Amino acid sequence: MASGKVPYNANIVARNATYLENLAQTSWDGLHESTKDEKSRTLPETWTQKAKFDEIADRMQAETPSWAKRRERGTRPA
Repeated sequence: MASGKVPYNANIVARNATYLENLAQTSWDGLHESTKDEKSRTLPETWTQKAKFDEIADRMQAETPSWAKRRERGTRPA
């Protein structure tokens, strides 16, 4: 849809916006300092640049609900 290869479908956009909003709220639950040395795919920069990472995560959590509101109003992205 975003690249124009698939027609815009408001129902799919609404469903995916809901998924993303939920993921934005939960994806940071396991990223505590106590898990820093656990084997995972977490990039080392997550820990060495923690303030930057937290800022990006906070921004994502703050912005995704506005996507859901646009979805509810039926506003199509530009």
